[in-house]
Amino acid sequence: MRIIRFISIVTVLAILVYVGYWYLTKKSRPPTNRQTNTTVIGNTTNTTTIQTPVIIKGDILVDKSVAYRDTILAIDTALKTDAFRRTKAPAGKEFVILFLKPFTVNPPIHPIAWAGREIRLDSTGGEPVGPREVSVPDQAEVAGGYLWFEVPANEQGFFLLLGIGQAVQTLRLGF
Repeated sequence: MRIIRFISIVTVLAILVYVGYWYLTKKSRPPTNRQTNTTVIGNTTNTTTIQTPVIIKGDILVDKSVAYRDTILAIDTALKTDAFRRTKAPAGKEFVILFLKPFTVNPPIHPIAWAGREIRLDSTGGEPVGPREVSVPDQAEVAGGYLWFEVPANEQGFFLLLGIGQAVQTLRLGF
């Protein structure tokens, strides 16, 4: 009887140790955004900054860069889609997401401070639109980030406009 009781106690202790270890290691991992396969770092997420240390890519190769405000923004790939990050585009619209290559954030003003108002996406037949969301994490040298725009459906001939007023730079994206 003592042996059965001893085995029962050892079994219960082993299960508690296993569950406790699993709980502690699971809690120390950052949450995962399953739709975009990215890991979110930090505990604040809002509409202007989403921190994503896992590089995600689109299906359109862009591979172009531009120097602006002491930062080189290198666009790796793009994605044209009707849904992104669990958000569906309104009727007659689609999303264009430009995925940035990893880069070093070294200017005195982090790109998140100016990108939302100084970067616009334009096309050969449309009006310039500002980004719906800008993701330039503090770990940009690891993750890159992305610019998310909402444009009329079937729009083509995209280019980025960087700047305000007379000093506007243009970067043709090639799609």
